[in-house]
Amino acid sequence: ARAYARPPHPVALTVMALALLADIHVDLPHNAADEERLYAYWGAARDTVLVPQAMLSLLSLNPEDDPQKILTILGPLVARADFQPLAVGQVSIAFALWCSWCHALHGYCSFLISAGVI
Repeated sequence: ARAYARPPHPVALTVMALALLADIHVDLPHNAADEERLYAYWGAARDTVLVPQAMLSLLSLNPEDDPQKILTILGPLVARADFQPLAVGQVSIAFALWCSWCHALHGYCSFLISAGVI
């Protein structure tokens, strides 16, 4: 995936989600187009989030530390039709798995908050 100069839209969207979870942010105008935002995150995350050590670090993310922050990051993304595992899987099985992980993480954080666990 790191070899893509400009990845398919669903891959870029998944990388943006991972970058946001890893606290990587890019400076963009507030009115930046969706595509501009996605590919800005791709450029920022390609050599940081998409390396094995960073991916392992994401997997060790403890959602119980701040479930509201995770919901805030992932909420708008999991609602999108183009950020569903089947849609992402049309272009990349590996990123479909990361997309599924994001959905599962969002679901778990929703449970924690709605059940009053946290």
